Amino acid sequence: QPLITVSFFEALERVQAVHANCRLLLRGNHRRAGLALMDRMSGLQEKAYESLCRWVQTGMSLNDGGEGEGEGDDSLLHRAIAALRTRPVLLKYCAEEVASARHNS
Repeated sequence: QPLITVSFFEALERVQAVHANCRLLLRGNHRRAGLALMDRMSGLQEKAYESLCRWVQTGMSLNDGGEGEGEGDDSLLHRAIAALRTRPVLLKYCAEEVASARHNS
């Protein structure tokens, strides 16, 4: 299971900021560098969102709705879901997997 902490979300926010700033490079004389950076940041973002989805699935299945979850875990779960909202297809998949796991248990 991926390790999801506050630092994970800080890193994800930084990657998103770098990705957004690459647009400035595309407007100038550094298009090749801008495209290369955007491609790398996109890859990192996708890996992060996939990790979040797996973490939410595992956490929700193990905790069966939050029993025994600490306040910090609850806060991280809210941040994870908020981040996944930017990827609606992945959020839907994640929610369906959690629902299926709960139904089958």
